[in-house]
Amino acid sequence: MDHTKLPFEFSGKTTEYFGIWIVNVLLTIITLGFYTPWAKVRTRRYFYGSTTLDNSAFDYTGDPLAIFKGYLIAILLFICYSIVINFYPPAQFIFIIFLLLIMPWLVIRSMMFRARNTVFRNIRFSFGQRYGQAYKIFSGLPLLLPFTLGLIMPYLVYRQKQFLINNSNFGTSPFSFHAGARDFYKAFALLLVLMILPVIGILAAIAIPAYNEYITAAGGRSFSAQPAETPDVMVIIVTQVIITFVSILFSLMFYAYLEARINNLVWNNVELATHRFSSALRARDLLWIFATNMLAIILSFGLLVPWAKIRLTRYRLGKLSMLATSSLDGFVKREQEKAGAVGEEIGELFDIDIGL
Repeated sequence: MDHTKLPFEFSGKTTEYFGIWIVNVLLTIITLGFYTPWAKVRTRRYFYGSTTLDNSAFDYTGDPLAIFKGYLIAILLFICYSIVINFYPPAQFIFIIFLLLIMPWLVIRSMMFRARNTVFRNIRFSFGQRYGQAYKIFSGLPLLLPFTLGLIMPYLVYRQKQFLINNSNFGTSPFSFHAGARDFYKAFALLLVLMILPVIGILAAIAIPAYNEYITAAGGRSFSAQPAETPDVMVIIVTQVIITFVSILFSLMFYAYLEARINNLVWNNVELATHRFSSALRARDLLWIFATNMLAIILSFGLLVPWAKIRLTRYRLGKLSMLATSSLDGFVKREQEKAGAVGEEIGELFDIDIGL
C-alpha cells in the first residue's frame, strides 16, 4: 500500500521560549513552587502550538488547577513519606506497597487528562479506563523484578508501552501497537553488551593497582615493575575527574542508545486506523545533542536551558513522520463527523495530571 510521508515540524524559537521560561522560573521561585502548574501549561501550549503536522498545529487546553491537584497530591505523599520513615524507617516498605496500589489509578487519570486536553484540528485525543489491566502492568509486573534479577525489565517496558498506546484514541479511531516482547529484549541485550565493556575496563583499572600493591608488599614484581610509591594528591584528583568524566560519557552513551532504539521501535510499530508512523532517531546524534546541551547549560549557569530544550525537541520531531495511506483531510473530516455524532466527553470532577 502506498503511503504519503507527512513529517512533523517544530517551529519553536529559543528567543520566544526564553521569555516564557524566565517568567515561569521567576514566578515559581516567588510563589515557592506553587506556580509550577501554570508554568507547565504555558510551556505545553507553546510546544504544542509550535508542532505541526500537514500544516496544522496541535493545541493544549489543560486547566492549571487540574494539574495543581496532582501537584498537591505529590507534595502530600512526599511529606507523609518523609515524616513516616523519620519516626519509623521500616514503614517505607508499607509506603512502597501503597504507591504500587495507587500508581495504576494515577497513571490512567494522568493519561486521560493529557489526552483529553491534546487537540488536533478540533479533535481531541482520549485514553481508556482499563484499571484491571493497569494494575497487572504497573503494580504486578514490577514486583517480579527482584525475583527475575531484572531480566523481566524489557518485558515490563514492552507491556507498559503497549498499554499506553493501545488505550489511546484520536477521536473515535484507536491507536494500535504491533511490536513484540522479543524486539525489546533485542534492544536491551545490545545495551547490556555495551555496558559490560566499560565495567571490565573499570574493574581492570581497580584490580591492577591493587595487585601491584599486593605483589610489592610481598616482595614480588608488579605489572608495572616499578617500586610502590605514595600516590600524589593531584594524581588522585585528576584520576577522579577522569573517572567521573568517563562515567558521565558512558551514561550519556547508554541513554542516547536506549532513547533512540526504544523510541524508533515504538513509533515504527504504531498505527492509527490505516496510517503508520516512522521514527529515525540516531544514537550518535542524540549523544552529541545531550553532551553539548549539558555543557552549554553548565557553562551558562542554566540560562541556556531553553535553547537546549528547543534544540532537542526540533531534532526529535524532525525525525518523526506520519505515513498516511489516504488524504489526512478526509480522515480528519470523518473523525469530526463521528465526534459530533457521539458527543464530546466532559472533563470529570477529579481530573489530575502527575506529569507522566
